[in-house]
Amino acid sequence: MVGWDVGARAERVRNGLGGHPGVPLALASLAACALTALAGCGLLNRPGENERYPATYDLREPPARADVGMADGDKVVVHETDESRAVTVRLPEGHSLKTDVNLVTFDTYGAGTGAERADPTGADMHTARIPLDEAAEVLSASLDQLGAPDAAVRPWVDQAKSATGTDDIRSEYVRKRLGYLTMEVQGRYSPMDRRASVAYTLHWEPAGPK
Repeated sequence: MVGWDVGARAERVRNGLGGHPGVPLALASLAACALTALAGCGLLNRPGENERYPATYDLREPPARADVGMADGDKVVVHETDESRAVTVRLPEGHSLKTDVNLVTFDTYGAGTGAERADPTGADMHTARIPLDEAAEVLSASLDQLGAPDAAVRPWVDQAKSATGTDDIRSEYVRKRLGYLTMEVQGRYSPMDRRASVAYTLHWEPAGPK
């Protein structure tokens, strides 16, 4: 889960390719998770050691390194659980996303050479691997909450249902610009285990030098 997706995007960023097609290096987002919270941006309703979800992430303004519990010198923070937990993400322009995920990350890879000291420049969230029809519902509901069109959902489901082999079937990235950040949502399906997931990627411009 973290290994194939986060690691692959990290390699793309290091090679100057960006986190995924169509996103410049300065906006590339990788991985990491919010473990602590301060006033303002960050993780609200901070859960305890054994009860890390439900959680609310306040991204109405760019979060600082301390807001997401990123230690000095680190470029990424990763928080993963075996089962999905409810998460609410507060976004700019009055939007809010409620979904169930088992991976939440924040990273500073978009800051380039100063990533060890920079504030986060991106975040990722992933649902657990679930049946295709359920993933399609989650994808459609998420796009509706963001005020984005869901035209990419049906073609993805139709392609996935007839897919064989080992290659993942991925929907088009649906991008939504919200204030300072861009959110991208994508459905992913594996014919090997016939399970699917929904991936959420957020990226924004790095802050100026500290």
